[in-house]
Amino acid sequence: MQDTTQNHVMETVLFKLKDGVTTDAFLKAAEASVTYVESCSGFISRRLSGAAGTQWVETIEWASLADAEAASAGLAAAEGIGDFLAAVDETSVAMHHTQVQLSLR
Repeated sequence: MQDTTQNHVMETVLFKLKDGVTTDAFLKAAEASVTYVESCSGFISRRLSGAAGTQWVETIEWASLADAEAASAGLAAAEGIGDFLAAVDETSVAMHHTQVQLSLR
């Protein structure tokens, strides 16, 4: 059986929330960003983990690096995503793209 995830890309974003942003407020803002992310070409899945006062991790699986880059390029202008972006301490952001090497379900 052929592995259809061979060219998939994992986008991993590490970040912290700005001081004063609660987990509940952030998750509400994250919910509002779902429409944009799911509408992007090549979107496969998204996970967000973390807790107030700690580092957060967002992982998004894309069909290709080009899809990930296109989604990132449109992020700032996307409707409904402003509160999500405003909650993140931009000085703490680190983003990486890696090719999926093994996928288990």
